[in-house]
Amino acid sequence: MNSREGMTPGQKTREPVHGEHGQDRGKEEQALLDYCAGCGGRFPLAPAPARFPLEDSDQPARRRLLGPLLLGGLVLGILLSLVVASRGLLPTATSPASPALAPASAATTSAAAARQPAPSRGGSTPGSGPVAPDLVVPTLAGTTFHLAAQRGQVVILYFMATGCAGCEPGSTDLGRALATAHLRGVTALAIDLNGLDRPQDLQAFVASLGLPADTSVQWGIETTGAIGQAYGVQELETTIVIDRAGQIAFRSHGPVPAAQLLQVVRQLV
Repeated sequence: MNSREGMTPGQKTREPVHGEHGQDRGKEEQALLDYCAGCGGRFPLAPAPARFPLEDSDQPARRRLLGPLLLGGLVLGILLSLVVASRGLLPTATSPASPALAPASAATTSAAAARQPAPSRGGSTPGSGPVAPDLVVPTLAGTTFHLAAQRGQVVILYFMATGCAGCEPGSTDLGRALATAHLRGVTALAIDLNGLDRPQDLQAFVASLGLPADTSVQWGIETTGAIGQAYGVQELETTIVIDRAGQIAFRSHGPVPAAQLLQVVRQLV
């Protein structure tokens, strides 16, 4: 049988090679041709050459590059620190002006003015202080004390309580000072801030003082707490003097000696 018969068109014939080495070579070539015929005549791709790490000779070059990089980073860090520190020395920009607040009501303005620090305890001229908040208090005499109706008079407000240890001598000093000074156009209102007191409780307190009958001090109980809040009272025996124009001329946060109080009142009469 002819060796060319039965061959596929893609196959090539090989001439026989004689000799011992030729037989071995022929077998290898025939096996390769058979393998290629089975894979469509395509040879497998050769493996990619292996990549080896840098040679040891490149290590000094790396070190030479790393040194400047570290030095540059250090210099940059120092510069950033200097910039941050210098920002605290630069003037800061002022914020834009805030919009004007809406005008407060008259009652709010009066209450806020009453809570401001008092003028000098040496007294002041009439009309120099904030307007005193109006108040209405029932008195033990059966009348009603209305501050707005006292314009033209100098008014002394004394905030006390029947259970206050220092309020008894303070009330006594106030009543006796006004009785002995014989000042015209001066009235005083002692306001009991203990809203739980009944009129008979306050009456018993006043009776225990032994004040003269001609004293000009009136007595009333504050039952709502609104008056003390409007005048910013934080301590018992707070004393406020209102001039003839209805403005606060003197304030004492706590007891005030009778002689000093009379000195203030005489300047306002």
